Amino acid sequence: MISEEGVRQFMGDFAYCLASPLLVWLVLCSIAWGTFRYSGFCDAILCFYRGRPITYREKHALIISAIFFIVFCIVIISLTFVPHAVLLGVTGELCPSAFTAGAVPLFAFIIIVLSLSYGISCGKLGDLYQVYKSLYVGIKMSASLWPIYIFVMQLYFAVMFVFF
Repeated sequence: MISEEGVRQFMGDFAYCLASPLLVWLVLCSIAWGTFRYSGFCDAILCFYRGRPITYREKHALIISAIFFIVFCIVIISLTFVPHAVLLGVTGELCPSAFTAGAVPLFAFIIIVLSLSYGISCGKLGDLYQVYKSLYVGIKMSASLWPIYIFVMQLYFAVMFVFF
């Protein structure tokens, strides 16, 4: 790593090493988690499963979110599990395919949409500012992990450079 080639690789590929699909997945999952928590969707699901009473608006919002979930399931099934589906691989298999490559962003998007629909329906996300805040609060919660991501990725690529 301290040779000329190692220094050039470290300096030249620094941004390339950080810009991986893992970074996109971490950002999307942070957004999804923050929206899930801030909208109150997590608390409502826990109350529902534990048998605690929920308000009429929360019950109505859960029904709306369930309808969105059913629509998402129908769309995913129609795009992946029927013969000659769009998201299947070129061999007709599910793995590897476009569906498996985009599964993490897809599920993060579904969680974000369900959480936003719940929060808006029950009134916990009353205005555009609260909707936007629900989208960035997850990144704010996970901000302490981003330096660790940078160090781990650079360590990984340094080890790959030295040994492979």
